[in-house]
Amino acid sequence: MLRLTCVSTIASRHSQWLVTGLCLSLAVLALAANSRAIKKPTYDLNANVVELFDGIEQKVLDVTVIADNDLSVNIFFANKTDRPVTVKLPAAVAAVQVLKQQPGLPGQPGAANGAGPAQNGGQQAQPVGLGLGQPGQGNNQQGPGGNNNQPRGNRALFSIPAEKVVQLSTKGLCLAHGKPNPRPRLTYELARLETVNNNPALAEVIQSYARNDVTSPVAQAAVWHLADSLSWQNLAAKQNNRLGRPDTPYFTRSQIDAAKQLIEKAKERVAKRETSAPAAVSQR
Repeated sequence: MLRLTCVSTIASRHSQWLVTGLCLSLAVLALAANSRAIKKPTYDLNANVVELFDGIEQKVLDVTVIADNDLSVNIFFANKTDRPVTVKLPAAVAAVQVLKQQPGLPGQPGAANGAGPAQNGGQQAQPVGLGLGQPGQGNNQQGPGGNNNQPRGNRALFSIPAEKVVQLSTKGLCLAHGKPNPRPRLTYELARLETVNNNPALAEVIQSYARNDVTSPVAQAAVWHLADSLSWQNLAAKQNNRLGRPDTPYFTRSQIDAAKQLIEKAKERVAKRETSAPAAVSQR
């Protein structure tokens, strides 16, 4: 992954944040231009397979996350080795903001130890749930990135040539009601979903959304109910505040009803999987 380090001598916090945002934008542009990111990866039968987070921990992969917002997330997977590698994607993951602090200014808190104001004013932005190991959005016959070369039944696999970068675009769901929305200038990284929320039904809802089984409002209502314990009454009362115009419901009644059904189906799938797991183990 291309890393860009910027040194600023500007005295104001506001200017430092502007420089930080500019540096991030330049880094993203340089990454896209210099790496010639592959947007439609194929499957290499001869490449070694590595699970996503294993590959990151083993420094086989370097992953950069650019969240335009919760509905548009771009992920860059860089192969750091001199051999092709096949990545196995989890069915659902989370993208979480990494809080990076700015150097403190003389006479201000944090100046002595180099700790200063964090991105987003010190408040961590919204974590985002992403369904990755799913068929390509809009085409249930394709895998990530829109290719159809994966082996049958393994749609979560794609290969990266040696020292190349693959770019996957996906959509997400907010996992923490009330926190600030993602923005491109904020630094995000992928995390195992269970480190953010270990409710297995939540993972099922995210996967359903990634498969285009449900609409964004339906999935988001279900996620906020599961992840933030928002009651159906609170969700039904949530309003879109529109300046100079009457407020409108954030969710319609039909969307709330569909979200309830989505959660019930998700719980049924979890229960069925947990029931069949011991039988599968005993047959080995």
